[in-house]
Amino acid sequence: MTLSELVDAISASTGLARGRVYMHARRLQEIGLAPVGQGGRNAPECDIGHVVLTLFALMSGLPVHHAAHAAVEFCELENDGAQALGYVTGMLESVAKVDKLDLTDVPEDLLLAFKSTIAFTSQPEPRMVVRYTCTDTPLEVAFTRDGVPYAPENVEEITESRSIPGTLLFRLGRAIRHVSK
Repeated sequence: MTLSELVDAISASTGLARGRVYMHARRLQEIGLAPVGQGGRNAPECDIGHVVLTLFALMSGLPVHHAAHAAVEFCELENDGAQALGYVTGMLESVAKVDKLDLTDVPEDLLLAFKSTIAFTSQPEPRMVVRYTCTDTPLEVAFTRDGVPYAPENVEEITESRSIPGTLLFRLGRAIRHVSK
């Protein structure tokens, strides 16, 4: 998919203004985190990792100039050796394979993605938590700078949070699927 298609997919899925999404994606290009090239037939190809990076920039809640760097910080957060970028990219890749939103006979990983919420906070430091609520016992996968989960008593330090519901991941996955055809 091209950068323009990436912007259209994110804008349509999230309801955010296309111009806002474009500014964040363009800033990622300017600092070398998204492919740059000639437009038209020679437009460079973006992948799902670029979609996630742009989504992270938007979720930072920061002005465009700072959001790109915050997105990099979110990408580098870890949990037991797994980086946040790869984890969320895997979630989005799995939902992009679904033709329709029918949860009657879907693999467990897709159901987990649908019933998830990805929460971001940047205060007092960047953290990302993926919460799954479709299991008997709710599950949280926390990503931090040190790769160790935060303690529940640290929750009071969090002053703001933004989240991506699993249903948005499905909408985005379906938009990406249509672009990739």
